[in-house]
Amino acid sequence: MLGVSKDAIHRAVTLRRTLKRPRYGVVALPELPEPILRAAAVGGALAGVSAAEYYGLWTPTRPPLHVSIRADAVRRAGRAAVLIRDGASLGRDERFVVSVQTCVRQCIRSLPFDEAVAVLDSALHLQADGGARSLDLPALRRSLPRRLHPVLDAADARAEAGAESLARVRLERMGIHARPQVWVTSRIRVDLLVNDRLVIEIGSKEFHADPKQYESDHDRSATLLALGCELLEFTTDQVMSDWPFVAGIIADRARATQQ
Repeated sequence: MLGVSKDAIHRAVTLRRTLKRPRYGVVALPELPEPILRAAAVGGALAGVSAAEYYGLWTPTRPPLHVSIRADAVRRAGRAAVLIRDGASLGRDERFVVSVQTCVRQCIRSLPFDEAVAVLDSALHLQADGGARSLDLPALRRSLPRRLHPVLDAADARAEAGAESLARVRLERMGIHARPQVWVTSRIRVDLLVNDRLVIEIGSKEFHADPKQYESDHDRSATLLALGCELLEFTTDQVMSDWPFVAGIIADRARATQQ
């Protein structure tokens, strides 16, 4: 730190605890988020799915710490992390956490197709809502190998939840086209719609546990049935952990509503 002696830094770290020292040669304010401090302790910047979680994007359940480091950097003993050796390509403002642009690129490179689309969906949705820094999609396409371009082609900013994105992408691969966030009336918007009749709703148990929400859900279901729609409801956990069961039911009802 320019203009500050080593002794003053030592006192701030050890006595006053107004600074933290994630690793030798680096000091940081203690209010910095813990994942950023952990990444600094490893020797790099918070990256990949860890950066996605920091920015409020969808991520797989409990991802390990991902850190961008230089290609020639040595893993620091005792620090468990997934290392992304692209630190030399990071910008000056990415010393402690990579940008949203870099984060999404790293996720697309490392995650399975459906999860990569879910991360990109959430970034685009937050951007549309003004809650995330803008993505440069043309630049993102140029930075990725051609084999990964289908991830960009499959993304949809309308998706409001990661499980919804996963279901949509997986159904598409089964030959079932599901449109996200469709208004079926002026007051009712559904998560996914297949064949203009099959409504698929995906939500957490906590969301439906609220008494007012529970009553509203029943009114909503009754209206959808009165309109001639068929309603399938699944939890986020079912989509994440029991997809064959979910897929089997949707495929059966999709065939029935197509007739």
